[in-house]
Amino acid sequence: MMNNIKKTNNKIFRLILIIAILMPSICLAKTKERPIVKAVKVGDLLLFTSNSFEFHAYSKYLDKSVINELSLKNAKKSEYIFVWNLKNSEWEFYIPIYIIVFDNKREKDVQDIYVTLMKKSDIGVTIVNKMNDTLSVDIVKQAIHPLIKVYKAQ
Repeated sequence: MMNNIKKTNNKIFRLILIIAILMPSICLAKTKERPIVKAVKVGDLLLFTSNSFEFHAYSKYLDKSVINELSLKNAKKSEYIFVWNLKNSEWEFYIPIYIIVFDNKREKDVQDIYVTLMKKSDIGVTIVNKMNDTLSVDIVKQAIHPLIKVYKAQ
């Protein structure tokens, strides 16, 4: 009988150990890691988004209202295309490319729509986001094609 108790205790211990090891990964599996997008150089200009590798180095030069609009702390968030002039070391321009309106009943990081791809194009850059929407940024006209889209949580 003592042997059966030891075997049962060992099985319970193993089960608890497996649950303890796997539980954090199950609980934290809600959101995927944001992809890091490489900035694109067009002539003397460097174009990037907030999830570009280079963003952190240049974000200290941004207006505080733009930083606020990039935050997940608000009811809505804007994603921008940032254009830095490498020759003059200053902002050429930055404009919103889309807006996300969050559902306050759900976690915001799960609802975030980040840029997954950015590549050079004839007029500037082409951007693809998590929703597989493709946007073109015209550097000369400082415009987004199609127009700025608003995503609402569903």
